[in-house]
Amino acid sequence: MNGKCDGCGCDLEGDFSPSSTHEVDGQEWCHGKVEDDSYKTHGCYGREMNRRHEINRQAKITADRYHNFWLQQSRWSQETFGSDEVRKSKGPLLHLEKEVKEALEACTALGMSDLHHDQLLRNLQMELVDCFFLVTDAARRSGLTYEGFMDLVFKKLKINKARKWGKPTSDQPVEHDRSGE
Repeated sequence: MNGKCDGCGCDLEGDFSPSSTHEVDGQEWCHGKVEDDSYKTHGCYGREMNRRHEINRQAKITADRYHNFWLQQSRWSQETFGSDEVRKSKGPLLHLEKEVKEALEACTALGMSDLHHDQLLRNLQMELVDCFFLVTDAARRSGLTYEGFMDLVFKKLKINKARKWGKPTSDQPVEHDRSGE
């Protein structure tokens, strides 16, 4: 089959399958069948490929930023509070307990006042960031690596998705069904 691709303008030669791809100017383009399953006309799905590429690029940036945070937080924490060999997870977890109480107080304050809403919201968000720091610190001090931690995060997400959960009726915790355990 010869001709020009409608999407990227490249020359089409040979028989293209729905999953055939090629690269033009560093971007991947995918050709597919038309509605009647013939290969007489090829539509280019480059926009979809570009959209998927952008989603993957953003995900990689986010993962790289979190990995960078993990490394910087590790270095700072060990320099400030002692090495992982000397200080294990208990200290950060006890501190986390204190920060969770502060986050709950900030949440309550936010719900009780329309005044200074932005300031109260920012306070709550900063308390949540403190909790995040301490969870990361405790995880690393327990012996988890960044990769091991992320593996467990996704394993736990899969477990939680498979569980049956009660319906929330207020701001109280919602537990999963434990009848099968």
